[in-house]
Amino acid sequence: MRETAFPRWQFSLTALFVLADALYLPASPRTLWLALPAAGLIAFPLLWLACRVLRGHDPLAGSGVWSRLLAALFAVLAMYAALGSALRLVAFWHRTTFPLLPTFVSFVLLVAAGMRLARAGTVHLTMWALPTLIAVLVPLTLSLLLTAHDWRVSELLPLLPARGFGKLVLVCLRDVYLPACFPFLLLLGREKPGKAAASGVLFASVVLSATAARNLMLLGAGTAARIPYPTFASAGLVSVGDFFQRGEALIAGCLTLCELARLAVLFLVAARGLRTAFLGFERLLRCKKTLPR
Repeated sequence: MRETAFPRWQFSLTALFVLADALYLPASPRTLWLALPAAGLIAFPLLWLACRVLRGHDPLAGSGVWSRLLAALFAVLAMYAALGSALRLVAFWHRTTFPLLPTFVSFVLLVAAGMRLARAGTVHLTMWALPTLIAVLVPLTLSLLLTAHDWRVSELLPLLPARGFGKLVLVCLRDVYLPACFPFLLLLGREKPGKAAASGVLFASVVLSATAARNLMLLGAGTAARIPYPTFASAGLVSVGDFFQRGEALIAGCLTLCELARLAVLFLVAARGLRTAFLGFERLLRCKKTLPR
């Protein structure tokens, strides 16, 4: 029986992939919390439409020369994105939670963990994504609720988008939501990602917006602009008496899981693209060798 990635699993995987950016959200510009859901509203129909157009066609598999070149291109892009994803998390660890751990060791451990997760395969990865998303959302929600009494809503004013808001939305589309094409490419190889997977991107945009707004309301625009990781810093304000005092460590651990899911997706896309490209060219060379001279 063929294994199936159910819609709720697709939703969870795409949401985790996008939520990895929550750890690196900047504090400026002030209207970022508005631009994130606006860009998500644009990305949702575009991704869903792309899935409808590509239904029945896998860009990472094909027998033609152009298909192999396209698969190789996607593989290179996925490896580049994976390198950037790993380096930004290693830099975060070095500046916050693990300053004494050598950068190279951190990088090797992170890549090894991502590759181990990717070896489970697409379907098992989507299965793992559902409980992981729940485990990530619970502390994020608690951090929002437990700090609500310290919110300064005036930091979000004015609510109307300022000049240059359209450009900011385009930047969010490029940097946050365009990489979400990778889990869609992965799912196209086995499933038919559609509204559920695109809804995961839209849901993640709401969570990112709430996180950016929380950072701004707790830290203030001036303080947050001087902090390299506002999400980590604002999570440090979460405490429950003497029982729980390290909210930032918990949030950082949860968002590290998102980054691992992102790496696993990128590794799988790269592996499938390279396999298609090299096997295709190997067959082409083999055919040339057997041609009569």
